[in-house]
Amino acid sequence: MLLKMFEQELQDIAQPARNDRDDCEGRLLSAFEKSGLAHDEAAQHARHLALAMDLWPHGDSKPLYLWIDDRLTYRSPSDALPYDIGFASFLIAQPDGSYLFSIWEFAERNDRINLLDHHQDLPAPISQQTTLEDILQAKPPSHQLYQDLRFVPFNYKPDTIAPLEAFDAPPDFSAQSRFQKKYFRIDPAPGR
Repeated sequence: MLLKMFEQELQDIAQPARNDRDDCEGRLLSAFEKSGLAHDEAAQHARHLALAMDLWPHGDSKPLYLWIDDRLTYRSPSDALPYDIGFASFLIAQPDGSYLFSIWEFAERNDRINLLDHHQDLPAPISQQTTLEDILQAKPPSHQLYQDLRFVPFNYKPDTIAPLEAFDAPPDFSAQSRFQKKYFRIDPAPGR
């Protein structure tokens, strides 16, 4: 299935009510199954995308896909409690027909997302003719944006630090992320 066809499938699927993703997830499951995925794999992708739609802070657009980066790092600042750093990458359609990756670095503590640390939007090398299969099998874009270090703190490449103000206002994580980390930390690469 081509991305443009998948995008049409998603047009009638509303963003979920805050932290109530069941109905959205069910409709997304149907869309992924239409693309030819087996039920279990489609269910995993539907969970990812329903979560992305719940987290996405802009009402005038919605994610077409979400990559969960399977790399984590642990930080223990001298003046704060320890926390984990995670990464997520959203695929977003633009009004002009192009696409972008919106890449988030976030802090987690006590099984909750507590803070969005950095955010970067990049043009995506994807078109409407890209197959959904290619998107599902791609590495998370954050792998390319951030140096691939697994067991030490992540280092930023010099030109990739983006301030939180890139959103115009901080995302309301207090409302958007009342879910257990175990629900978020599902298979980062279903089907691979």
